[in-house]
Amino acid sequence: MRPRIQRRPRQLGGAAVEFAFVFPFLFFLMYGVLVYSYLFVLQESINFAAQEAAEAAVKVDESGANADTLRVRFARETAAQVLSWLPEDQRERVLGNGNERVEVSFGSAPDPQSDTVIVQLHFDLVGLFPVITLYFVGEVPPMPNRLSARAVARV
Repeated sequence: MRPRIQRRPRQLGGAAVEFAFVFPFLFFLMYGVLVYSYLFVLQESINFAAQEAAEAAVKVDESGANADTLRVRFARETAAQVLSWLPEDQRERVLGNGNERVEVSFGSAPDPQSDTVIVQLHFDLVGLFPVITLYFVGEVPPMPNRLSARAVARV
């Protein structure tokens, strides 16, 4: 007489149901990692661009009659050169069409006569990444509307 083989009950579709429950969480986790990684790279890039632009503005010889105009021009050109790796539409979000969005000012709020150069860059993030709105959670991933960088260099 042959021994009877016990068979496992079949679970057709069990893995598919589990996958359907787990997949959205994994998808949002990976999407968030990718978005925040890119935002981190953007923030560090505009910080570096602001620092380099402030350093370029300081290198201008201040004995000339148009030293401030040259400082602004060199700062804007340097910021554009540092951010040249960005795609064109993203570069325009930071620099503007002709680098006019790079804010270069002289002095500081408490002491406008101070011999400092202040360079500010802003990156508008609205519409850069698709945001998924979930019913009870809200927007995924939550993102700021703008990234900003500021660098101050003493002349």
